[in-house]
Amino acid sequence: MTYYLNPYVIIVKRGNSCFYQFDNSLYYLTLKEYEMLINLSENQNKFSQERLNIFVETKLLINCDYDYFSNKVDYVNRGWFEMSSFQECDFSKISQSRILILGCGGTGTHVAWNLAALGIRNFVLIDDDKVELSNLNRQLLYDLNDIGTYKVDALEKKLKDRFSGIEISTYKKRIYDGSDFEDLIDFENINVVVKGIDTPLDSMYKLGEYFYKKNIMYVSGGTVGTSIFLGPTFAPTLNNGFRQTKEYVSNSEMELTKRVSGKAVSIPLLFSYIGSELTKEIIFLLTNNESKVLYNDKIVIKDIFDNTTFKQNNLHNLVSIFSSIMVILSILNGDALMIVPAVLLLFIFQIYSSQSQKTIFITYLLISLILGVLGLFKQGYFLTNDLQTLVMIIFTLLSYVCYFSVILMLLKFAVTEVLKKINFWRDL
Repeated sequence: MTYYLNPYVIIVKRGNSCFYQFDNSLYYLTLKEYEMLINLSENQNKFSQERLNIFVETKLLINCDYDYFSNKVDYVNRGWFEMSSFQECDFSKISQSRILILGCGGTGTHVAWNLAALGIRNFVLIDDDKVELSNLNRQLLYDLNDIGTYKVDALEKKLKDRFSGIEISTYKKRIYDGSDFEDLIDFENINVVVKGIDTPLDSMYKLGEYFYKKNIMYVSGGTVGTSIFLGPTFAPTLNNGFRQTKEYVSNSEMELTKRVSGKAVSIPLLFSYIGSELTKEIIFLLTNNESKVLYNDKIVIKDIFDNTTFKQNNLHNLVSIFSSIMVILSILNGDALMIVPAVLLLFIFQIYSSQSQKTIFITYLLISLILGVLGLFKQGYFLTNDLQTLVMIIFTLLSYVCYFSVILMLLKFAVTEVLKKINFWRDL
């Protein structure tokens, strides 16, 4: 087999040796090996089979001559797919796809740019709006010269000016439901739809049901208030649990609702975030990696400036570690607290806990119940069956449950307060 030196592997020289990195490990080359690799066509047979195998396994040598693509826009894109967890053939699948951009606003323009820059050369653009001055803060590629121009025409021109060989079909039409696609789009030739429209207000449900019934893969996202929403993503092979979410079901009730006043607000980085997430979803769909899709069973609404959830998850992991240690020590050495003060403490925690903390509280109760049963087995309570012992088992088990639950909740409370005091949040 003929091999080629991988142009995407960076080789560094230091002293009398060279090295390169693969999968977070360093691999060394002698200067002689490096010189032989530079003229590989003449020297391939001079390497030992063992050394050749190492070069192939670490992707220093590959069986594709990427120099052929060195003067093309997608040269670096091909290298990313070669060196990533994807395969080079995945790039071919993506570049040969045809994408329908439904709505050429903030979401549509960012995703269109991402996909065109990635290597996709066939698009369908649908939108009936014209570019306005207020669009320029968030709708990519448009400029002052485009004001008053139909968005589909402006976006088509900008993409064609940037990328050669691109094919684009445009339609100046407002889409209200699936019937508007009739005699307009042949979905047999569409791989993925990007739903970037927010009107009508029930478009999530109406169009979602249309694509679902027609088995048309699609992604969607946008803004709501000062937050973003991501999803749903649909593919026929997935569970598609989004159809049972409250966001999706409640959207079906918006049919008779319309906006009568007010201007939606947004800033550019919201759509940069949305565009990146939806592009990832599309890559997964096009490369048969549907299992990696994030927004199929849920519709996420989030404030990207709010890191509370991230911090809480890190805190909860930290608390879990300490809690496990404490529980083990308690079950080995501790005595059960009196049941009355324990119940009172638990009741206080319930009053002052948020809903998310109550979920953790219930989890602690279940863990404590299991630990209580184990504790009773350890003390031999289950070896007898008289009534007095049975009553003792019930009260002791309740005492264990309360005891361990209080320890866990107190520990969580203490850790939270300590972290607040030392401003440990920024490091989580």
